[in-house]
Amino acid sequence: MSISALAGKPETWTRLSAPLLFSLLKDVLEGWQLQWVQKRFAQLQDRIPALDSLAEKQGVKFIDSFDTLATILFTHQVYKNYPFAFIERKQFVELTRWLNKLTAHDLSSINLRGVTTIDQWLERLDEAAQGLPWDIRERRTVELADHAGQPGAGGFQMTLHAHFHLPFRT
Repeated sequence: MSISALAGKPETWTRLSAPLLFSLLKDVLEGWQLQWVQKRFAQLQDRIPALDSLAEKQGVKFIDSFDTLATILFTHQVYKNYPFAFIERKQFVELTRWLNKLTAHDLSSINLRGVTTIDQWLERLDEAAQGLPWDIRERRTVELADHAGQPGAGGFQMTLHAHFHLPFRT
């Protein structure tokens, strides 16, 4: 087992074999995970207003443990706290401004002209995601042993539709 396999970005870890991942010592894996969490927090804190605000509220300047990390994870309510009136009144520019506080990507230049439904809004966000340096659709979905589940949502839909339906074996 080569520990150098974990030196890459965490998103590449999904390409590692299950036997390799399960062979890692808990302390080694947690060390790599904590290192990457610290790096990503430093990169994103100033770029994501909601993260910066939560970190300040919790007094977190540096992530020294997973317990500290837990204090700045967004709960599911964060993704649901948009004013529903934005959707009812078809105020998709306002909805985009709200979402812009939860991402490091600037969504302000997305052309929302002619958008009248939430599905059209999601399509525009998805189209904008295609211009990012990495293609969201290229990310691997989790494959369960029995291949249960459905294909993952593309683009920014994951922000609004993050539901997991995992079958449990007995």
